[in-house]
Amino acid sequence: MDLIVYLVEGAIRFWIAAIPLIVTFLMLKRFQQPPKVAACCVALYLPVSVFFWVQLKDLSLLLYQGVPYLSSFVWIWAEHILWKQKQGGKDV
Repeated sequence: MDLIVYLVEGAIRFWIAAIPLIVTFLMLKRFQQPPKVAACCVALYLPVSVFFWVQLKDLSLLLYQGVPYLSSFVWIWAEHILWKQKQGGKDV
């Protein structure tokens, strides 16, 4: 029974940590928003996460949730480059 509880808790923590990636996916792919809008939304979630990291004083939580934030910003940066190339191609 402890194994099931451990796996369920791990899955819940994974989905909570993946919120920046989920928001990035929804904003960029599902709702077709520009990368700047997605960056603003993810950046607004970041102070809330930092607040909880400071309150809980847990370094592993910082590393566990820091990776999705970093990945989200890299993804948004890459989408921004592609968006600029697509906009530049239409003007020519």
